[in-house]
Amino acid sequence: MDHYIHKCSSLGESALLTEAYARFLSDIKRKTETKRVYVFDRMSVIADTLVTHEVLMLKDEHGDEMPRIWEVTDYWGIGAFLHAELFEGLRTGMLPKRCANYGKYFLLTSGYNTDFCDRKAPDEVSKTCRDIGARKKYDDKVKNDPVWLAYQRAYKAHYARVSKKKMTKPKFAAWSDFAVELRTRALSGDIAFDEYVRLLKQ
Repeated sequence: MDHYIHKCSSLGESALLTEAYARFLSDIKRKTETKRVYVFDRMSVIADTLVTHEVLMLKDEHGDEMPRIWEVTDYWGIGAFLHAELFEGLRTGMLPKRCANYGKYFLLTSGYNTDFCDRKAPDEVSKTCRDIGARKKYDDKVKNDPVWLAYQRAYKAHYARVSKKKMTKPKFAAWSDFAVELRTRALSGDIAFDEYVRLLKQ
């Protein structure tokens, strides 16, 4: 078996690795079949799946043919295919989820979890379910959290001063940064709520 072993420090998709594997496949001329039985409630599903690796000749950017290893999966039955797709989704973090606003399924992308899809929301011209969901979450947070409620009230009061030209935009921007920092401290308990409200009104 030593002549099948690729001893380079990095395997990658090197031609040496591919050639070694092609020789191995040619020599054994054999495929391995895996059969498992899964039980869902009272229904048994036999999921037959055959996973093999084949060597295909592909052309590179210069038109030269190069051997490449490809994983090939054969499914006998829709149950086997769906089972494989489910676990591939689990592995990569891409799974279907029902939109909390629209009720239809959408595909979660890897590393990003949300309750709302990015389709246009029902009865809306341009807003998506995600837009509406984000606004609803913010409104619920403000309604149920006194720290956020005090921040929103102070923000509206200071913005009104800008509209009436009683406060400049640079001063409002500086106050806004200050208020966000205060809000963070209040949420973490680093500052008493009464002191937080007093400082917001400055």
